[in-house]
Amino acid sequence: MPIGSLEKNKRLPVVGKIRLGVRNNTGKNGHPQTVPYFVLKDAPQVEAVYGPNPHTLDIIFPHRDREIVLPTWYRLYGGGYRDEHGDMVGGELYCRGTGADDGGPGWASHFAGRDPMTRVVPRRPCLEQ
Repeated sequence: MPIGSLEKNKRLPVVGKIRLGVRNNTGKNGHPQTVPYFVLKDAPQVEAVYGPNPHTLDIIFPHRDREIVLPTWYRLYGGGYRDEHGDMVGGELYCRGTGADDGGPGWASHFAGRDPMTRVVPRRPCLEQ
């Protein structure tokens, strides 16, 4: 029987990093500098296909649901603490919402207020800024 936590969190392997710039080493610490091509120094498998300085790359998304591939929620996590028995309390997602950037107040799912019996997560309007 496989390990449940590993089976639950299936992810694609990371085979390299594609960067949008290079480090300019002038000065004490240097600073990043944007370049008009993708930097594939840390992605040799991609560089073997596209060459050393490609301006475009072909991509695919592993799922049709955008929220699974690129979640764009504002999130609030609790730090958690250990209770008198040494068990971890908190340290989980408290709230997820849209924020007020779209002109309206937005909405938030308040996970800390989830009903323990029905598992229903209440929704409430986000606070105005």
